Amino acid sequence: MSKIAIEWQADGKTLRKTVNSMQSISIGRHPNCDIVLGDTHVSRRHAAIYFSEGAFHLHNKSTTNPILFNEQWPIAHNLKSDLQIGDSFIIGQVKLKVVLPSAVHSGTGDIADGNLRSRCPSCNHLMDYGQADCSWCGTSLAEAEKVVLKRVISFMDQ
Repeated sequence: MSKIAIEWQADGKTLRKTVNSMQSISIGRHPNCDIVLGDTHVSRRHAAIYFSEGAFHLHNKSTTNPILFNEQWPIAHNLKSDLQIGDSFIIGQVKLKVVLPSAVHSGTGDIADGNLRSRCPSCNHLMDYGQADCSWCGTSLAEAEKVVLKRVISFMDQ
């Protein structure tokens, strides 16, 4: 089963939502959305992410607000774009990033446990261990500090 994760910042915290190929998720201001963004520039049901034909896709469902994809290309109402690890998109004023999902928990405390992260030397965000570049600023993680999380916070993989 294919998976990606979406990360964004809210109230000074990095939040994460894992998406698998068997589900679609909604993004918007409405409290029933899978990813709720409290920004007045975000439509109630602004976007959807789903898996089809071997790839994940981002679909703009907002009739009034575009999505800025990879800080360059606007995605207008009812248009779609393929998503890959490392892509970013801005909905309202919130930047969301496509990152590797956490590894399956094995209970061993190693990489497979999802507890090992790399800290970006430039922006200090924590990334999944094994990523080549920071999803937030693009800095190489080759010399990044390795961080072992003692406890994975439950809201990270809602």
